[in-house]
Amino acid sequence: MKMKSIASVLLLTITAAAPAFAQTKPTVVLVHGAWETAGIWGQVEAGLEKDGFRVRTVNLPGRPGNPVAPEKVSLALYQKAVSAMVDQEKGKVVLVGHSFAGFPISAEAEAEPARIKTLVYVAAYLPKDGQSLLGLPIGSEGV
Repeated sequence: MKMKSIASVLLLTITAAAPAFAQTKPTVVLVHGAWETAGIWGQVEAGLEKDGFRVRTVNLPGRPGNPVAPEKVSLALYQKAVSAMVDQEKGKVVLVGHSFAGFPISAEAEAEPARIKTLVYVAAYLPKDGQSLLGLPIGSEGV
């Protein structure tokens, strides 16, 4: 799916999910998948900003622009990176995760539920409590 299409779907999802957004639009925090960087969200970010949303993007640790030694990278470190962005905002935020980012946005929502307005999973993993990426069923069972 092209990023422009994702921006349109994301905008519809966010605005349809909570009519209260009409009063005060929340900040949208975009978190990229495992093989990307925050730059993947460029068109999505532009589309949301055009519609009046404040948008922040997270560049997860261990990716270009946020170098970390591979042995230091962990889900806890990813969650802390998301948390650092959430903590910069005054109100509740909408967390959007693509693919692997379902894990860190879920972890952040569990860590700081009072700071999260809603979670949006864009072709993302939604793990059960205690489930790892390698433990997810693949194939006919789906994920």
